[in-house]
Amino acid sequence: MQPNALVIGRYLLHRPIARGGMATIHLAHLVGDVGFSRIVAAKRLHPELAKNGEVVAMFLDEARVASKVHHRNVVPVLDVVTADGEVVLVQEYVRGAPLSRLLQIAADAGSHVPVPVAAAIACGVLAGLHAAHETVDEMGEPLHVVHRDVSPQNILVATDGAARLVDFGVAKAAAAAHVTRKSTFKGKLAYSAPEHIRGKATHQSDIFSLSIVLWELVTGHRLNRASLGVDKLVARIVANELPTPTEELADQRAMISGYRWQQIAALEPIVMKGLAADPSTRWRTAQEMEEAVAAAVPIATAAEVAEWLANAARDFLEERERMIAEDEAAWRGDVARAASPKLGDLSVPVQIASEHGERRAWSRWLAIAGATAAVTGIVLALALGRDDRPAMALQQLAPPPAAAAPTPPPPPSVPEPLAPERATCAPPVVATPRPPVAVKRAPAVVAAPKRIVRAGPRSALAPPPPPVPAKAPPAAAKTPAVDCNPPYYFQGAKKVFKPACV
Repeated sequence: MQPNALVIGRYLLHRPIARGGMATIHLAHLVGDVGFSRIVAAKRLHPELAKNGEVVAMFLDEARVASKVHHRNVVPVLDVVTADGEVVLVQEYVRGAPLSRLLQIAADAGSHVPVPVAAAIACGVLAGLHAAHETVDEMGEPLHVVHRDVSPQNILVATDGAARLVDFGVAKAAAAAHVTRKSTFKGKLAYSAPEHIRGKATHQSDIFSLSIVLWELVTGHRLNRASLGVDKLVARIVANELPTPTEELADQRAMISGYRWQQIAALEPIVMKGLAADPSTRWRTAQEMEEAVAAAVPIATAAEVAEWLANAARDFLEERERMIAEDEAAWRGDVARAASPKLGDLSVPVQIASEHGERRAWSRWLAIAGATAAVTGIVLALALGRDDRPAMALQQLAPPPAAAAPTPPPPPSVPEPLAPERATCAPPVVATPRPPVAVKRAPAVVAAPKRIVRAGPRSALAPPPPPVPAKAPPAAAKTPAVDCNPPYYFQGAKKVFKPACV
């Protein structure tokens, strides 16, 4: 097994790919029966938090709620595992990059996210948020789902061009952990609404957080920098002392094209309405804000977002695919070694593969030998007379012995006509199979039939019946000689000539 692999339930956890304040995310394999496997993302709760019953209870409860959210812009929760003191939330693995990494890559390169791409990402997240906010249970009751942690770290831009929101349900547990883990609260605080800081998060709180994300996408800067410190950061959020995007970019106006500046200015009122201090004055729903963004600026298509991602994060995506390939190869090697006769011998699977053709040849040889043995058994049975059926079968395959030719009858002087009932009503003659050739028998005596019969149809597999000698038809009765001297006789006084003498 791989050195860093960890088995939890039916999941094999590989190397970690991300780490947060509450959990570590691992690439993992879902291992099923008959060789089934699937790559997933496993969020493993930190060991010290896994021992906190309250945190674990909130984690599991919120994970169950998150599993009920079904939308293309929300990464689904597949499973929750608690085993051997571990708590793992299993999610679908998304090939792509977190938005936080994309923003960092753009900042390091001195570039920016195109406004249409930024608008497409924001619209996708808003659509996922609206679906979560409207989620109901199986009885139709609203669940009042609030994400509470909308941030660039929890937004994935997939290689198919879709933006997906992750970590539903984890944020509530993270808020409980912030009471004792202040170091993990800074990142969440930078995207929190004023009422969220006061402990009253609502749907509008998620809209506030997404508005901060959109502000950073169009400006390329952090709105609430961690360098401000916790106290100043909280005071700034509560007082709603937030600059507009154009105010933030005023000193860079000369380096921004006119078209891009117009797009930023068109989005500015939408962003600032989402950042209103009073929740009642913000967008009422995430869907309303999505529609406003789509009407203000052009929205990049999924193909355009995917192309931008492939160019901006090429190195990151290639490195992630390399990690997946290495873990996949190591996992397959573990499976092959476990299935080989010599556990742990790496040469055994190769040897088995190289001998595959030879084994197939041996299989064919064994099949031929078995068939030959079966035929030999039948021949011996015929010779010893153990069974009549094999002998009959072979006899059917062999040509019948030549029968003695019957003595031809003398040609009849007058053929006897066939009676109609004799030709149609006589029962058919059933051919009786002969015993094996090796067994001698007395010649069969066939009585001559008194009438001509028509034989019924024979089976295609039955041997032809032995020829039956035909009996000559009875010869015509001899007429007694007639005295034609004289050739007549008298009947009374009348002379009558004899018919035979005329």
